[in-house]
Amino acid sequence: MSSSIVRGDCIPTITLEEAQGDTDTKGNWVELDDIALVGMFSSVIVQNQEEELGSEFAFHRVRDEEYFMEKFPNFPDEVYAILATEQVRLDQEREKIGKQVDKMENEIVDLERNINDLAIAMGK
Repeated sequence: MSSSIVRGDCIPTITLEEAQGDTDTKGNWVELDDIALVGMFSSVIVQNQEEELGSEFAFHRVRDEEYFMEKFPNFPDEVYAILATEQVRLDQEREKIGKQVDKMENEIVDLERNINDLAIAMGK
């Protein structure tokens, strides 16, 4: 295995040739400490918290009539009322579907656990 230096820390890596060859390096997990993780994602970490991000990053913003007026100017007021009402309905539907997906994911985990228990009991 070769290693690369990231801000003074060694992170084991493999070459493309090693990954394609018949080596025992395939599928090996690499442990990373906090410093290495920060180094990997330093380009997406906001360095200056005082600097306000643009409105495209305001994911928490409620999409009400005022939001739609700013985003899509020059429509009649009735259009913004309709968009805001529909956004509330979509948010409620998204939450309902999210709960259903969570329930299904939990059922899949339980099923996998049961399959593994059965395989162990059968000696596989």
